[in-house]
Amino acid sequence: MYIVKYPHPTLRHTSKLVKKVDADLRRMVAEMFALMYENRGIGLAANQVDMPYRLFVLNLEGKPEAKEEEHVFINPVITQPQGMAEAEERGRSFPEIWAPVRRAEKITVPAYN
Repeated sequence: MYIVKYPHPTLRHTSKLVKKVDADLRRMVAEMFALMYENRGIGLAANQVDMPYRLFVLNLEGKPEAKEEEHVFINPVITQPQGMAEAEERGRSFPEIWAPVRRAEKITVPAYN
């Protein structure tokens, strides 16, 4: 598993809903966490590793030993955005680009975990 870089076509495709949680999905999630930590990230989406699913992993601590902070979001939907904030961000699929990004300050994310 590796992180794809722009302009890889997977980054533009609409992700598919995850229909079942099985051993393959659990293995993929474990590999995503390992890759995220290896790249010193705090989050990684399935499309960034060339998987066409609506899924992302997150650990705001960014530390593999902080297992209690690991979260998996399956079929997430962003709802109830509140406020706006701007911060400089970069994505692992766009390694040379840092840019100001405006996002909601607060959101609700219903998802299967």
